[in-house]
Amino acid sequence: MIKVYVQDGNLDGAYVLFEKMPQKDGVSWNTMMSAFVQNQQDMSAVYLFNRMLLECVLPDKISLLCILDACSKVEYVEQGLIIHVFIVNEGYDQNMAVSTALSNMHGKCANLRLAMIVFERMQDPPDVIAWSTIISIFVHNGQMTEALDLFFKMWFAGMISNTSSFIAGLDACADLMAIEVGRDIHLSIVIETNLESDISLLSH
Repeated sequence: MIKVYVQDGNLDGAYVLFEKMPQKDGVSWNTMMSAFVQNQQDMSAVYLFNRMLLECVLPDKISLLCILDACSKVEYVEQGLIIHVFIVNEGYDQNMAVSTALSNMHGKCANLRLAMIVFERMQDPPDVIAWSTIISIFVHNGQMTEALDLFFKMWFAGMISNTSSFIAGLDACADLMAIEVGRDIHLSIVIETNLESDISLLSH
């Protein structure tokens, strides 16, 4: 029922219903938290996550992905660090999606050192989403040389790039005026993938 209120855009009604529930399961917490994040009410999402912990409801992967998204702003740096410790202590850093979201959170908060540490300590070899995220983080923070270096490390690791990583690589080349390198990346789009018709790539 909470989901119905959320889908209708009635966030206040959803929260009233949530509060009236005598027993709240993980799905209810996640639905409400996700609704806050999607509506840019990050402070409410952070409050709900902290309350979830106080009420001894153990967050799952969905909860963590929601709160990491909410904390991807500089004003929530301290909360993000607390969540980082929680994730490591509870072993959630072994989950690729959670680790990627954690790396992204630190990157969005301009903490490239921690973003890179999380990326390098992933339990399994990073997948293309993890690679794309860390490359985009460096582009987002204006570190184009490092972003391009990461792009080629991904390439040499045999990872097939996706649209996001190609765009980040091309943006880095444009900023560095590395025209020849950009042409090589564009050529790889044509040869190695079927992304050449992607409209977001055609504009680069």
